[in-house]
Amino acid sequence: MINTLGCTDHNTFKNDETLNEIFTPNEIHDISTLIDYTDDIVKSKTNQKDINHAYHVYFDILKDSMLANNYIIPISNKMKFNFLKSIDKNTIKEFWHIHHSKNINNEELILNRNGKFLNYIKEIGKSDSIFNDFYHFTIDMGDIYKAGLIIYFSNNDKINFNLAQNRILAMVCIFSISEEIKGQIIESITIPSNH
Repeated sequence: MINTLGCTDHNTFKNDETLNEIFTPNEIHDISTLIDYTDDIVKSKTNQKDINHAYHVYFDILKDSMLANNYIIPISNKMKFNFLKSIDKNTIKEFWHIHHSKNINNEELILNRNGKFLNYIKEIGKSDSIFNDFYHFTIDMGDIYKAGLIIYFSNNDKINFNLAQNRILAMVCIFSISEEIKGQIIESITIPSNH
């Protein structure tokens, strides 16, 4: 249903020195593919052409539905894992572990705390307090705090989704929302409103 258009502005990646220091060119290509896929979802669900505005609108939609206990699953598990077959397994491992339950149809992405993604977040966090807080919270909790990120992205109009670091974090959040979130209690956390 959703086509990967390969339309990510590659200057976004070239200008991110931390990204280029941590990830290989092949991994950056795969990250671009993941982001293109996520961009397609966000633009199709919001009918917005401007990518920065589309992400802001989409996270508003996710937050409103979450607070109404009507959780939106951006990508069904079937679509997600079919798409991930097109991504190099080594790149996926730098972000997530794929958890298989006893039911073969029940797969879930669990953040890899030892992967390059968290190294990337840690490095950015040296000069950005929000990313520093996110890094430490994730290390302490063992997984990405999806509800907190949804609220943070929704509540901050100053976030620029044209920046690689914000787009990658948004992509990881969207891919990490699984069908199993339905019925779970969303914990509350204070998310800084300024970046």
